[in-house]
Amino acid sequence: MELIMKNTVKFLVPHGLNRLLIIIVISVCFLVAGCLEHDQMQKNIEKAGGVACVLSACHNIRGRLLEQEYLTDIPTNNCLNYLEPQFISLLNVNGVEFYNIQTSGGFHHSGYLLTAKTNHVESLPFPKWSKKCIGTGIFIYNE
Repeated sequence: MELIMKNTVKFLVPHGLNRLLIIIVISVCFLVAGCLEHDQMQKNIEKAGGVACVLSACHNIRGRLLEQEYLTDIPTNNCLNYLEPQFISLLNVNGVEFYNIQTSGGFHHSGYLLTAKTNHVESLPFPKWSKKCIGTGIFIYNE
């Protein structure tokens, strides 16, 4: 019985295609997971009250961000908690300030970049990372 199963598998997937098939399946899984993550991140902005609310909340903590490199202790009643941040930092790129709300880190970084000054993806920090504009002054990024 075991011999028959091995021959059937070899017939269905020739030896050289096994690795290629596995790579394709894994790649498709990562692609689908990335799309789902973008959708969830966009929904989190809506739950938080929209871009204006999130940007206003960032402006309210700007003073603390100027004193500290990043914040991890977001007040529980703040709309920023809907974005599920690991931390929030303030970045300055060519004179343009960006609020970086990182939602995951380690081997895969993702989060939000907010600014009142630009909608151009080219002017954003993290030039090699994937970025998508989801509204005026707000971007989702993935490493």
